[in-house]
Amino acid sequence: MRLLLVLAIVLINTVLFTSAGKKNKCGPMVKEHNCECKAKSEGQLKMEGGKLLMCDGSEYKALQFEMPSKNSRANPAYSCKEIKDEDTAAEDGIYWLTFKSDPAVFPVYCDMSNGGWTMIFKAVSGAKENAFNAYNSGETLAENDMSALDVTTKTGDYKSRIILNWAEFSISEAKVVLYEGNSAVKELFFNAQGSDKLNWFSNDKLKEPYPWTDVKNGEQNSFSIQGLSGRNFFINKSYGGCPNDNGWMAITSTHCSWENRFGEEKNVVLYSKLETYTNWNTADNVGKADVLAVFVR
Repeated sequence: MRLLLVLAIVLINTVLFTSAGKKNKCGPMVKEHNCECKAKSEGQLKMEGGKLLMCDGSEYKALQFEMPSKNSRANPAYSCKEIKDEDTAAEDGIYWLTFKSDPAVFPVYCDMSNGGWTMIFKAVSGAKENAFNAYNSGETLAENDMSALDVTTKTGDYKSRIILNWAEFSISEAKVVLYEGNSAVKELFFNAQGSDKLNWFSNDKLKEPYPWTDVKNGEQNSFSIQGLSGRNFFINKSYGGCPNDNGWMAITSTHCSWENRFGEEKNVVLYSKLETYTNWNTADNVGKADVLAVFVR
């Protein structure tokens, strides 16, 4: 089914880009190329990092497909891990879940490559809304937007109803993954047994392997989703009047020059590129992630 869908897209793409005798310099073939995504090239396909991308008129976005398996909208599972346990060949992608107490069915992104993790939240660098407000609200966000159900798309934040039903999902583990493009650059793992939607993200529940050698036992003035001073998912060592602020990870606010150096882009996901904390003002030591994603199982 997935192959047929891809072939159909490619065929349509080929017809569109070769109609009326006009030849697209990028070519209609699905391949790697550096062609710019513009309004006139909407529908152009390309391969990048093993993913099929389509130009929407302004940027290339990964195409997601409902994965072929016993799981479907009519036959949902209770978690990605359940699907992976029943089908060890299950691949990363979109699957359907439900709750035992509620017949409603909803789509999720499953990280099957690493053992069946369910993505429940995604914060995108440059999003308009404060990440904590989005995470802690009583509403879902882009839950049925298939383009949001991917760790590489940067269209906006995403939130699953699982956060609103934390206890019912029987969560034992959580992880936060920072992505640049298609690649995970930092991962944090947590023991989420007996936790709620907020307190799982804490130093006490952080477990190995650690993304920074000093993050578990180092001095900290913040390790929480709400954070401090409007900074969210904030793991910070100390404040020193902006020039001497030190830490490991943050979704920025607007108080200091180190978080305002991205122009109009706000709520930017930053992290220390070192094996330890960094001074946030040392730009060469600070990485900017495209996406911060939260997974549970």
